[in-house]
This record gives sequence, structure tokens and C-alpha cells, in this order.
Amino acid sequence: MPPILHRFQMTRPPYEVDQKNSLGWLAKVHTLAEKNLRKEDPQFSENSFLAEMNTAMDRYGCSPAKLGKRTSALKDFSHDQFEQMKVFNVEQNPRGATFGERMNFYSEAVWKMMQAAYESETEAPDNLIHVTCTGYESPSVAQTLVDIKKCKTQTTVTHAYHMGCYAAFPALRIANGFLRTGKEQNRTDIVHSELCTLHLDPSKHSAEQLIVQSLFSDGFIKYSLSLSETKSHANGLEILALQEAIVPDSSQDMTWVPSEWGMKMTLSREVPLKLSQGILPFLTKLFASAGFDLEKEKSKTIFAIHPGGPKIIESIQELLALEEWQVAFSKKVFYERGNMSSATLPHVWKEILEEREVIPRTLIASLAFGPGLTACGGLFRKIG
Repeated sequence: MPPILHRFQMTRPPYEVDQKNSLGWLAKVHTLAEKNLRKEDPQFSENSFLAEMNTAMDRYGCSPAKLGKRTSALKDFSHDQFEQMKVFNVEQNPRGATFGERMNFYSEAVWKMMQAAYESETEAPDNLIHVTCTGYESPSVAQTLVDIKKCKTQTTVTHAYHMGCYAAFPALRIANGFLRTGKEQNRTDIVHSELCTLHLDPSKHSAEQLIVQSLFSDGFIKYSLSLSETKSHANGLEILALQEAIVPDSSQDMTWVPSEWGMKMTLSREVPLKLSQGILPFLTKLFASAGFDLEKEKSKTIFAIHPGGPKIIESIQELLALEEWQVAFSKKVFYERGNMSSATLPHVWKEILEEREVIPRTLIASLAFGPGLTACGGLFRKIG
């Protein structure tokens, strides 16, 4: 019997800013960072540079028509009193806080969210998989939680770190493996904690960095994986097939590496093209592995596509000739929350599961992409 995804619980980060104001904030923080770097340069004009940055944000930043608002665990993005900022006081340091200082904030913020997520839990999971690419510490918040909850003998903690936006799929494979070990395993929890907004360097003004900095948000979500024969579920998503592949000749098109001032991302303009070129054979194989024919099922299937940016969804929609309703959940989550890295697709799955108009037995084809370039996919079926 296929494993079932269920018990989705999302914790919304405390601070929210609309995209128009976000782009204005980014233009200002970049300007003040440059002002600090060039404080000995008599030729520097703050007003002129701010005008250039506003123009650049209008050109390269994600449009408010595609992305309405973004969320963050960090208050910095909600005001422009830079002397009061925890991470982005660029008047003091043009690159913002150090990596260590950012990780201290990550630990504090994620611990609060992890505690809130398990506050009312009365039954410990057999396994807890913690997924992130935006913060690291040892012991992790997941280990600390298990220790404080005194369930070390019941719950095993596993870390699925640094895979980027596609990490939900490897986490599902790990969880499925745990459930099929032959021992009595009833429930594996997967928790995503992504604080993407911690990782921007305001001293870097390239078009690539402006694109990246205008897309990402913070996200926290947990959900469970159980075998259908071990528990009755009111609703959920059956996992019919999982698949992963590395796109040829693409290793440098997307990177995510540690730097002194946080994590640094690079993103090639070739990403949408290279991904779209391999999508059709990838999906054909995914559907076939679950006993379905892509062409026969495509028009009835919902496509939960990780919104790395609007162009990713739009290019796949065009390539597969999908109707708007088939990609609406991905666009909705991106518009309302932005790109939350690995936490994004679970938010999309949650939306699909809770939408009553999506009837039982509907197929959901889900796709995500990340460094490698790695393409991951899953074929689900709604139950309940």
C-alpha cells in the first residue's frame, strides 16, 4: 500500500511586507551599503545611486503583479530604521551581520516555531526529519526538541540539509524508507524551517543578486507520512511514485554556498530553458512508474510546481499546454508567500489537500528543482 502524506501544519512567520515596499527597501539597503563602502569617495551621490537601484529593482526584481507579499522571521524588512536592525544595519557594516550572527538568529527563531508546532502534540512520532538549507547547528533544534519532550527512546532524528528547493522529495524517500524497515513504524514527521531572508548581501548589486533577493521568503511547515495499512486517515495524499535526475551540463547554473556574510546563491539565465527541455521525458517516466500514461492523464492532473520564480511555472505551463487551474495552486502560494525554498512545495500540497473542489482520486504531479541542476518529481493521489 502507498504511504500517505497528512497532518499538514503551517506556522506563518511574524513579519510580512508587500512586494512593492520590499523592492523599495532593497533599493535603500543596497544604497546605504554602497554609501558605507564608498564613504571616502567624494564623487559618490546617494540620491543618484538610489535612483539607479530603484530602476534596477524595477527591471530585475520580481514584479508585484507576480509576487504580492513576502514573509520573514526577521523584523528588519518591516522598517527602515537601520540602527535598530538585527542583521542588516548596513550603516555599521555594508554586508550586514556575520554568518555566525545570522545563525544565532536562525536558532532562536526556528526554536520558537518548532516549540509552537509541537506544543499540543501528545503522541511522539517514530521519526523526525528536519529539512533546511538556510541554517545549521549541532545539536539541532529537532534534537533539542526530542530531548526536552523526553521522547528520545521513541523518536529518531534525521537531518536532510543543504539540498535547496527540491529537498522535500529526498525527505519523502527517507521517510518512506523508515516506514518500511520491517519494524513497527507508524508515523514519520517532516519539518521544514527555511529562513531565506537571512541570506542577502546588500553590497552585491549584480542583476543576478537582485533577482535572487527579490524572490525569497521564510517558511515553516510540518507534516506526517504514514502507511495506509497502519492508520485510517480522513484525507491525505497517496504517494504513487518519486523520481530524481540531474540535468546534464548544468552543474554551475545554480549554486548555494556558505560565505562570510551568509549563504550565497548564483542563478543562471539558462535555468528555465534547461529545465523545460527535460521535463517531458521526466514526467513521462514518472507517470509510467506508477502505471499511468502522461498524455492520457495530463488534462485531468493538477501540477504542483515549485515556484522558483514565475518563469519556471509559466515555461512548464506553456510547454505542457496546461490550463490555468492546473497550476493555480503553485501561483497562489508564490504570490502570497514567495519562494520559501524547500518549504514551498509542502505549502502547495497543503493548499491542494484542503481545497474541497479538488475531488478524491485526483492526480497531482509535483516538480521541484535545485542545485545540480537537480530535478525531482512526485506523483500523488488525493484521498478522503
